[in-house]
Amino acid sequence: MSWTPTIIAVRKYVYDAIVRQQNALVIPDLDIVETYYPKTKVQEMVKPKISLVSMQWSEDKLTRSNARELELPVQVAIQQHVNPTDTPTIDLLICLVEQVNKICAEVCIPDMTWLRTEPLSDPNNTPFSFLELHEQHLFQATFTVYYKAAVC
Repeated sequence: MSWTPTIIAVRKYVYDAIVRQQNALVIPDLDIVETYYPKTKVQEMVKPKISLVSMQWSEDKLTRSNARELELPVQVAIQQHVNPTDTPTIDLLICLVEQVNKICAEVCIPDMTWLRTEPLSDPNNTPFSFLELHEQHLFQATFTVYYKAAVC
């Protein structure tokens, strides 16, 4: 019997890849969680937090037989309570976002490949939520990583 990929397993592979490389990150002292609810009270955030959220997969038929292609997304949210005028800290957080994005694109998952990464933009079409930065002093960057698998 062959292994059927699941979105929870994909999220775990992403989690493990980030944890393995955590000490090499520009901000190594951070929290990494697997969750379905990435929001944390800003007052409780003493260090950056990376939340990994499993999302609904999509499925396409590849042939007339039972072969199909699965697209398995994991959303990654990076959050930190900051002073909105603290440019050096925000610069470090943006570097962290880029590093985590690269890790996610290079994660090795059996019988799967990285397909694409899409940033989630705020209402102003920016990848970093300036509204939350202004109103809540919360740096937040969210992107979705898509992996592809063909199964029979």
